[in-house]
Amino acid sequence: MFPMTKTDIAKGAVQMIVALNATKIVEQQVDQHTSLNTETIPVKVGSMVAGQLAAQQLHPITDKVVDTVIRQTVLLRLRMKLTK
Repeated sequence: MFPMTKTDIAKGAVQMIVALNATKIVEQQVDQHTSLNTETIPVKVGSMVAGQLAAQQLHPITDKVVDTVIRQTVLLRLRMKLTK
């Protein structure tokens, strides 16, 4: 098993957040536009699959965003150290 860096953990967390938000949105849409009960297992599983699919599709974009935020944070910390 390879060691996980803080960046890898951040990327995984962002991907999970995207998946959970997409899952919630799919459940809301199913509730609003169909007569299906959102508490049933097929709806829950289908929503989770859609959420994971959305997270996988957005993976390259979210990785770049995380890398950019980390880079900017490191630069900000360096600037703060140098100005002291």
